[in-house]
Amino acid sequence: MTALQPYVTLPGNTREALPTYQSIFGGDLALFTLAQFNRTDGPAEAIAHGDLSGAVSPAGSDAVGDQPSVRVEGLMLALLGTAQPETLHTWFERLADGGRVVDPLGPKPWGASDGQAVDRFGLHWLIGCEASWPRHTEALGELDDPPRGLVIGAGAVAQPLPRHPGTRDQVPSELVVADETA
Repeated sequence: MTALQPYVTLPGNTREALPTYQSIFGGDLALFTLAQFNRTDGPAEAIAHGDLSGAVSPAGSDAVGDQPSVRVEGLMLALLGTAQPETLHTWFERLADGGRVVDPLGPKPWGASDGQAVDRFGLHWLIGCEASWPRHTEALGELDDPPRGLVIGAGAVAQPLPRHPGTRDQVPSELVVADETA
């Protein structure tokens, strides 16, 4: 494994959750029951271990006995710039289906686009991309007051500027919105 892999203990619905994530992100899925692991501490058909390997690779199992299931507060699974914009939009929409949108996926004042959703299994996702991608530049062109940190030229085509060190919402004051028609 070369990246962080979230491992969630779910309240008996891993057999539904991991295939749902597979349908969203693609990849190969392996599910193993307690019976297959010779475990007798819960229902034989409960998932003892499941692993999705692909672009996004969550793993998990069913909670058995007194084992607590996942509760997420103060943590987001961030997928920022991890795929093409259309793919990120699809992921966002599919993760939000049956869950709830915390913050719609769209242009933000710091020049990127992102959004947050809690999926129907309780995982909190942060998904986003840079504003230079086409679907986002169209939305930015409709704004009366474009976010600072973008150079907007004729035809409202957003061009990314160098990333500012530090937090994403701290944009240097020398970055302004330019008007090539003036």
